[in-house]
Amino acid sequence: MEKASVDLSETDEFLPENNEDSSNPKRLKTQLGTPATRAGIIEKLISTKFIERNKKQLLPTEKGINLIAVVPTDIKSPRLTAEWEACLTEIEHGEKNFDEFLDEIKHMTKELVFNNKSPVDEFKSLFPQQTSGNKGNKKEVIGICPRCGSDVLEWDKVFSCVKKECEFALFKQSRYFVDKRVKLTKTIAKSLLKDGKVFIKELYSSQKNKTYSATVVLKDDGGKYVSFGLEF
Repeated sequence: MEKASVDLSETDEFLPENNEDSSNPKRLKTQLGTPATRAGIIEKLISTKFIERNKKQLLPTEKGINLIAVVPTDIKSPRLTAEWEACLTEIEHGEKNFDEFLDEIKHMTKELVFNNKSPVDEFKSLFPQQTSGNKGNKKEVIGICPRCGSDVLEWDKVFSCVKKECEFALFKQSRYFVDKRVKLTKTIAKSLLKDGKVFIKELYSSQKNKTYSATVVLKDDGGKYVSFGLEF
């Protein structure tokens, strides 16, 4: 993927050294932190592999580009940081109430979480790993739930929807596949979730005591267990 250097042009208007009237106290309040805090943020972005150094340039990594793509516009704009810095300066000078400032942040955070509970469909493939489980183990997102559109994760014994109330699941020891002596692998599960079917060789027939090839079709009516059919 071609990488573009980080564009900080949008922040220029908030830096007092770039304003014609830098003596204006209102302009001096709207800046992006201090050189010390900016340096710390940059080092954090490098250590978490969102950006990387290339001589004198700072370049976004693929991970960083993907993050910017999914992050809501309201919180990835440097304007928000500049506004918060201005508020902190006003609080320092007794011009703004600290508790009111915190309440504003809490309200904005609640709205952001409520409006962005899951990524837009076009961005779901950008981050194939998702942290889940009580122990913080990383579970791979293998597809999209055909019932509710949420992520489907791989667990020890099942591929299931992240939403418990949805109850969609593909059990690795499904009787249907066990009887046909086929292991329900991650590859098969991915195809079933993406295309609704998968072509499999060497399906076993107990009646004829031989193997055959066919397309297994996912049939889900919303019940507790999914079912499957065959196409020849």
